[in-house]
Amino acid sequence: MGNNNVAYAKNAEPSGASPGRVQPPPSSMGGLPPKSDAGKPQPPMAPKTTAAAAAPAPKKFPNPGLFEELHKHSKEVYPLCFDGFRMVLQKGLSNHFQVNHTLNLSGAPGGSAYHFGATYVGGALTSPTEAYPVILGDIDNTGNLQAQLIHQFTSRIKSKAVIQVQNKEYAMVQIDADYKGDDFSAAATLANVDVIAGSGVVVGHYLQRLTEHLDLGAECVYHYTPNEENASLTYAARYTSGDWELALQMSSRNWHASYFHKGKDCIDTGIEHKIGVNFERMSMGGQTESVVSLGWDVDIPKAHVGIKGKIDTNWTVGVVYEKKIAPPLPFVFVLSGMIDHLKNQSRFGIALQLGG
Repeated sequence: MGNNNVAYAKNAEPSGASPGRVQPPPSSMGGLPPKSDAGKPQPPMAPKTTAAAAAPAPKKFPNPGLFEELHKHSKEVYPLCFDGFRMVLQKGLSNHFQVNHTLNLSGAPGGSAYHFGATYVGGALTSPTEAYPVILGDIDNTGNLQAQLIHQFTSRIKSKAVIQVQNKEYAMVQIDADYKGDDFSAAATLANVDVIAGSGVVVGHYLQRLTEHLDLGAECVYHYTPNEENASLTYAARYTSGDWELALQMSSRNWHASYFHKGKDCIDTGIEHKIGVNFERMSMGGQTESVVSLGWDVDIPKAHVGIKGKIDTNWTVGVVYEKKIAPPLPFVFVLSGMIDHLKNQSRFGIALQLGG
């Protein structure tokens, strides 16, 4: 019996385990050949990947914004000081149309005026907070008019037209076109172009995002008249990191450097503060002037209070205090003050804004 079992084991063809019978594992001491796994389910094999597929996709950087917005954040913290008394009444007539009335009373030359403004916002939403086209108009009691038309044709192309009429003459006619790519922005501007007289200003901007924090760009301004032509080139760089950014814009005549910092709560929870520093060096007519200015913006949402201030190397100090009255009454109370110590001049103002 033992010899027959050995002979059967040697002559049997390898096969999978028969139903109902457990096969012992093959012995490593020889004698029995290894069993085949043809009858057993095989685990799925991982697909083969090529070197190109295994390589990580290149990192995409966000759009850097427009060239003209390099110093936007550092300039927004500065107060807009005014003189005298100002009353603003805003009224929304529909979801797309709004009008406003502004009355200025001031002892400064040309400081007293009445302005009527209208705003139309179209129904084509391009984002949760933006809709186009946008039409803005403002006219004062002397007939001076300023109008703007802004429209975004596609998700990348945006255009703006500005017209100013003063003393029954066109003071400015300007057309802008902006193109925003994935990691760059380009813009072109035509200002006061007169084909018959052969004069005008042409401006081109380009800003490129190179790394996650660094942007580089350039601006070319070409001005021509029948008797003169000149062009200037400006280079710019901006470094952004978290809550602060540093921007530099320089040409053969002018320099502009700015620093912006958005601080955290420093007094109590909910208080926001921002600071902006600007250094500007301008050369014109053989004279050079340099100004360093510091601005700050403190916002207290719980108290509905905002304070903006500014001081520069010309010893000019300005502050604007704004207090918003909680609904249901949309009311804003504003106090403004500015002192120029070198010129021995001061301006103070009070403003009331109703509606919204």
